[in-house]
Amino acid sequence: MSETAMMHTCAMALHLRLRDQILRDAGPELCRWITDCDSWIRADYDWSLTTNRYVNPDNPADLPAGSATSPFQEREADQPLPIASIAWWWTLLKE
Repeated sequence: MSETAMMHTCAMALHLRLRDQILRDAGPELCRWITDCDSWIRADYDWSLTTNRYVNPDNPADLPAGSATSPFQEREADQPLPIASIAWWWTLLKE
C-alpha cells in the first residue's frame, strides 16, 4: 500500500507541475478543460473512498483513516516512476 500511495502521489505531483506549465500560455478554453480535469480527478478520488469496489470487503463501512505519511521517502517527485509505459511523461517538463 505504501508503494502504491507513493506512486499515486508522485504521478499527481507531476500532473500539477504539467498543469501549471500548460496554463501559463493556455487560452480560456484549454484553461477551462484543465480545470474540469482537476475536478474529475478529485471526484474520482472521492468516489473510490466510498465505493464497495474499493472499501474493505469484510466491513464496507470501515473506510481507511488518515493518509500515507512521507510518500517521497524513497523517490523524489521529479523522478519518473519505474513503469516503462508512463516514464516518458516526465520528459514533458520544461523546468
